Amino acid sequence: ALGASYQEKILPGTNLKNYRKLQFFIALFCFIMPWMILGMNYLKLTASLVYFLFFLVTLVISFMTGSQFSLASRLQQDKISKISSDIYSVDLLGSAIGAFLVAVLLFPLLGLVKVFIFLSVINVIAGLLTFRKAKKIVSGSY
Repeated sequence: ALGASYQEKILPGTNLKNYRKLQFFIALFCFIMPWMILGMNYLKLTASLVYFLFFLVTLVISFMTGSQFSLASRLQQDKISKISSDIYSVDLLGSAIGAFLVAVLLFPLLGLVKVFIFLSVINVIAGLLTFRKAKKIVSGSY
C-alpha cells in the first residue's frame, strides 16, 4: 500500500519508462540481497539487529513491488475491473508458482546466492521485455 501511495512522488508520471526503472531496480535489489545476508552473517550481528534489518529489507521490496503493481494498473487501457482482476490474478499466480519453485526446487539445488542471481536475471529479462512492448505501442501494433 505504501508503494502504491508514494509511487507518483518518487517516479512521477505513468509511463513504461518508470515501470522499466522499477523492474531494473528490483533486479539490482535481488542481486545485492545475498551479499547483504552473507555480510550480516559475517559481521555476527545480534539477532535483534538482524530482525530489524530484515524488516527494512522486506519494507523496501514491498514498497517497490507495490509501486510496480500500482504503475502496471495505471498503464493498462481497459475497464478498471478487468485491469485489477487481470493484474491481481497474474500476481497471485506468479507468487504461488515462484514461492513453490524457489522453496522446493531452486534453494535446495542452487543455494542462496545463485537463487538470488537467477531472480535478478529474470527481473532483467522482464525489464528488457518492456522495450519490446514499447516498440509495439509506438508502432501501433499493440
